[in-house]
Amino acid sequence: MTKFVEALAGKIADRWMTMLVVPGVVYLVAAFVAVRLGHRRWSDLASLRAEVTDPAWRTAGTVILLLVLILAGASAAGILVQGAGTLFVRLWLMPAAAPGRRP
Repeated sequence: MTKFVEALAGKIADRWMTMLVVPGVVYLVAAFVAVRLGHRRWSDLASLRAEVTDPAWRTAGTVILLLVLILAGASAAGILVQGAGTLFVRLWLMPAAAPGRRP
């Protein structure tokens, strides 16, 4: 029974990673770059690189905190986007009401 539970936990972790965390990280990176660069400096990658490679971000506590926040934020973003996508599909595929009929 222990092998079965271990295999099940491995599958759940794998699905969690592929379905939520990876797309969530993409959304978080895009949002981070958009907020930091904005419309006026959209092609200024040197300032973004300088900000990301700041030595203040390299302490062990900061790195661990950032990793935890990135994983939590990526999971939340993935869940939010999946929910919004499901809602959009349900609304888009909802049957239309007849023109003369009231709801």
